[in-house]
Amino acid sequence: LNNVYLGAYGIGKGFIFLQPFSSINGANVVLEAEEPITIYNSALSLQVLIGDNNTMNREILLTSIKDISIRSLAGFTPNYIKGNQRTKSAIKFNTNQNVLVENAVFKDIDISLLGNGIFKDVIWDNAKSIAVKDGKTLTFSKANHEKVKNNGILNLGDTGSISATGFADVSDM
Repeated sequence: LNNVYLGAYGIGKGFIFLQPFSSINGANVVLEAEEPITIYNSALSLQVLIGDNNTMNREILLTSIKDISIRSLAGFTPNYIKGNQRTKSAIKFNTNQNVLVENAVFKDIDISLLGNGIFKDVIWDNAKSIAVKDGKTLTFSKANHEKVKNNGILNLGDTGSISATGFADVSDM
């Protein structure tokens, strides 16, 4: 597989919208839009290629001037974002606006948040990290009064922050 690039340009018409059960797979995946990027109950994954090793970098890059959201419609399966097990893998949410991720599973991939974000009912690997850009805030939210359970690395730089809303409990993070 090759790199996957999807660009949408033009004010008022540069939207990227993935319908439920969509799937994008590639060595690297780039979605770039002038309007919001919205992904519903879909999968994004980095494919393993012959010759891949742990010195290589693979990336899913979501770039928008507006909001980026990975959302779940009631009754559907969660969103699934999977990295390449043989390489260093990352997903980057590149926006100065807001990022909303709900009901999603991140597997074998580091997460980089360059804008303010809300993660609602999100699961990520213990061995992976979430990085929050300086001056930005990541808010955790849970449907039921549950602890956010993860032993992974949370990198807040010098001035990044986390918070909790609704019923999320981040006391053990």
